[in-house]
Amino acid sequence: MKKQSLLIILLFCAQFPIVAQYLPYVYLLSIDPENNNEVCLYFKGSSGPGVYEYRIWGYQITSAQNPIPQYITIGNPIPHTTSGLYPPWRYEISDVSSHPIGLCVSAQATSASWRSFDETNLTHLLDSTMYLALPQYNRCNYALHLQWNDYNRWRDSIDYYRVTVKSGTNTWRSQPIAPVQKNMNFEYPDLPPNGTYRVYVTAFNHQNRFDSVNSNSMEITIQNDVPPSYIYAEYATINAGNQVEMAFRIAPTVLDQYVLSRSTSATGPFEVIDQFSASDERFFYTDSDIDPSARPYYYSLRVLNRCDSVAQTSINTASTLFLSVTLTGQTPTLSWTAYQNWPEDVSEYTIERSVNHATFENIGSTSATTFPDESIGELAGTRVNHSIQYRIRARRNVQSDFTDSQAESLSNTATITLPVHIRFFDAFIPGDSENNGFEPLFDFLPSYYDFKILNRNGSVVYQSREPENTRWDGRVGNGGYAPEGVYRYTLIFHDEFNHRQVLQGSLTVIRQD
Repeated sequence: MKKQSLLIILLFCAQFPIVAQYLPYVYLLSIDPENNNEVCLYFKGSSGPGVYEYRIWGYQITSAQNPIPQYITIGNPIPHTTSGLYPPWRYEISDVSSHPIGLCVSAQATSASWRSFDETNLTHLLDSTMYLALPQYNRCNYALHLQWNDYNRWRDSIDYYRVTVKSGTNTWRSQPIAPVQKNMNFEYPDLPPNGTYRVYVTAFNHQNRFDSVNSNSMEITIQNDVPPSYIYAEYATINAGNQVEMAFRIAPTVLDQYVLSRSTSATGPFEVIDQFSASDERFFYTDSDIDPSARPYYYSLRVLNRCDSVAQTSINTASTLFLSVTLTGQTPTLSWTAYQNWPEDVSEYTIERSVNHATFENIGSTSATTFPDESIGELAGTRVNHSIQYRIRARRNVQSDFTDSQAESLSNTATITLPVHIRFFDAFIPGDSENNGFEPLFDFLPSYYDFKILNRNGSVVYQSREPENTRWDGRVGNGGYAPEGVYRYTLIFHDEFNHRQVLQGSLTVIRQD
């Protein structure tokens, strides 16, 4: 709203010829802050002969420099008394808080030695009450910005101003404010952010008979944008594409600007990774700019107010589970970071394993953050690939205010490559009911595999690049069994360290026909 500096002009009215000692003397013009429409006028009566009453005259002022004198009498005439000093004249003027009102006092007399009030013969001795414009509220620092004009009668002699703010039974008053300029500007700080307040300004001059004068009062209702009562991090989980998916639950609010921050430590520091607008009470986000299989990550969500200041921060952080696997002897040992900051805590961690790149299966659960896979030996010799995948599933306790929230978080997928442990027999009998084929025997199948059998001439009689389907039954290209004799084999494979290994040896084909 455009600020205005409006004046209420007090005029001392006389007529020509003027007899100075006969003029009513005005001490001050003030406004009762408890009733914004009531003007208080303090004046001393005239000593002129024949004075029998006083009249208050007023007009609307469109400009302090160019008033339009269209006078009307205000209120009833005031009878003359011999005491001289009159109690404050009070009258309700409905427009006093919207534009300047000029006032003057005339003495009505019967004496012929000086003329009574005449609108056509008027002397203006301008004075002004303090006019307080409608306060402006600064939502950023919870301060009221106030502007008012000084009190002209006391110009250059005002000791100080004081701002009074009222709300219900509460009253706040500022420290004394030095009068440094004609139009005062002041910010009343740290006002409680929600409520209806009435504000007025008082000027003090302790050398004057009446030592204070009030401005009009202004009422302002402040309703700050209320931040959400909570922001709850439901989960962070790692999807099949090695991206972090997360969700936050947000209490109802009109604020819609959010900042998402990320850290590699639960205690920070957090770095802003995105700023966006959102209006739903549940917020989803996918972070694809990091590698969650390298370290854990932690996420915090904050909502901003209209001044881009943080209004609320999530009560907890969403964190990822970081899983690593090491080999202890022949046993894979899993270790992972705990899921941080679920207020309800973790009920258990479920260990899941995938072999031959198949669906993950549950192989156990624990409340700890380590787990030895002692069941791995059961897979030896079952044609299982030597690359084993693991992941951890954290489950949140169900005692939660958000029963419909996802209560799980998946870790990254960690892979361990087990030793293949190859064994060979040295002979077989094609067509036999028992010992009727030749193949390498593995505890776990290697990821790369090239197996060849050659006759004594060096010709390849059998070849396979599929370790799960590598058995030679002794048949050769024409469909018959290979001749009896000694053959050579060559096996090229990659070990658990992805190193290329070459094994060579001989085998004997025995014929019974």
